[in-house]
Amino acid sequence: MSRPANTTINAWRGIFAVCIVLFHYYPDGRFDQLAWSGVNFFLVAAGYLNAMHHGDTMWTAPAWGRFVGKRARRLYPLHWLALAAVLLFNWRYLGKLPTGGTLALNAGLLHAWVPRHEVYLSLNVPAWFLSTILFCYAATPPLLVVLRRLSTRRCLALAATLCVGFAVACPWLPQSWRDFFFFFPPTRLIDYFLGMVLYRLVRDARQAVPHGKRPLALEVGALVLFAAAIALNRLCREATAPWENTPLWWLPIGAIIFVAGYNEGREGLIGKFLALRPFKWLGRISFETYLFQVVAAMAVSHLVCPLGPHLGVDLYPVAHLMSLALLLFGATLLHRATRRKR
Repeated sequence: MSRPANTTINAWRGIFAVCIVLFHYYPDGRFDQLAWSGVNFFLVAAGYLNAMHHGDTMWTAPAWGRFVGKRARRLYPLHWLALAAVLLFNWRYLGKLPTGGTLALNAGLLHAWVPRHEVYLSLNVPAWFLSTILFCYAATPPLLVVLRRLSTRRCLALAATLCVGFAVACPWLPQSWRDFFFFFPPTRLIDYFLGMVLYRLVRDARQAVPHGKRPLALEVGALVLFAAAIALNRLCREATAPWENTPLWWLPIGAIIFVAGYNEGREGLIGKFLALRPFKWLGRISFETYLFQVVAAMAVSHLVCPLGPHLGVDLYPVAHLMSLALLLFGATLLHRATRRKR
């Protein structure tokens, strides 16, 4: 059986996945903040959920290997399928193929380690995240061992030190390195570790106040904080690149996940709304939605839209809507085809 997931976190994961897709489909800035914060959410939520499910695991070398291997088997097949589709479209319609080194790094999910824009954002662009999250998975057992040995106060101090250190160092780095560190696995480990620490806070808070009151007020407060971060980001136009404002999202994203964890099983109106079937569905297919967004866009652009003149219509103005519809439909089919009982 699959492990139970936090319904609210799962719904937010689906919502942010769609926001990232819309960011790529509509590059006019309207979805920038939702997409950049969505990347933070994915990483922080992954750390939170793995700490929740595996925080008490007694880690040995074989257990570590099984943990990472299980997640690699989840990532690689769908990654290779999306990569093959992108390669096919590039060869058939754009007449170009990558170099052998770039292709090998992509296939091995190692390309996010290379500080070259044409490598870490090559081919199926969203796959950089898989390269990064795979490293986070590999680091999960030792991080959980460290967390288990530290008090919550020391965990908070360590997380704060990492966050402040990154925020202070980032402006002093050359622009190319600031670009790269948005994708570089070790720097994104900060987000993942922050999620683990958030689980400790949620666990302690639920033990201290086992019967939480006014869950809706907590949910609204987290959303207001998130909206304030978006407004601040839009006002500070000189620092709107994702690698420069990553620290801006840690507090509001952390608040959303903390409230989702603390309110679990006693959700307010917003949590109950996010428990509706459409949001559960989006959460379930979030991985496939994220990974195959480029494939869906290329399929519509090269296969569907050219049929428009034969039908007497211009399909290009609605190409993004058709891509999103195709993506969600295909993601649903892929999820059902690859789902396994755990």
